[in-house]
Amino acid sequence: MPKLEKIENLNFKTLVCAFLLFLIVPMSVFSFLVFDKNSYVSNAKAAGNFDENNVFAVKAVNDLISFFKFEGEVPSQFSEKEKMHLFDVRLLISQVLIFFYSVSVVFCLFSLFLITKIKKFSLVREFVCRVLSETGLMGIFVITFFGSLMFFLFGPIFSLFHAVFFASGTFEFAGTDLLISLFGGSFFQNFAVQIISWSFFAFASLILASLLIRQLWVAKV
Repeated sequence: MPKLEKIENLNFKTLVCAFLLFLIVPMSVFSFLVFDKNSYVSNAKAAGNFDENNVFAVKAVNDLISFFKFEGEVPSQFSEKEKMHLFDVRLLISQVLIFFYSVSVVFCLFSLFLITKIKKFSLVREFVCRVLSETGLMGIFVITFFGSLMFFLFGPIFSLFHAVFFASGTFEFAGTDLLISLFGGSFFQNFAVQIISWSFFAFASLILASLLIRQLWVAKV
């Protein structure tokens, strides 16, 4: 009976690690893309909003990324209302990053603690493989589900997102405003698809890594 309880306890801890890693994957993708100029340019071009020969537009994107990184002031190209919204966006990005770093630290410390407690190498290998595979399976299921929702219901989800995270009236702009002319249309849908697709391949890679580790171990044995 004590042995069974110990196994169940380890199963629960493995699931906790898998869940933490599941949270880390899409947030790591977001933390990279939200500061990546190529991502902004490619998604804006796909939405038909960006011309690389437009010096004003290029500078606005560069200044915006610097602002989000806390490396520059709020871009002067935007109106006062747009600037207020950009401050809110930067605050939200910062909160996501703080949560991402916190979860990453907890995951690393908790995983290392469990590995030092397991001691036997074969069990450590099994623990790592299970964390990777369970994370990958969990991630692919959730990403596929939310990806489908995004495909069919992006407009309502995007509106709900703004209603939840931003004060009413602070995120509504005219079609002539710079934020809309640069990042309107399907820009944010393209950005969401990019996060979902990159996360999907990351989760699939975790499953593949789990299988490879198992195969290499069997081959050595």
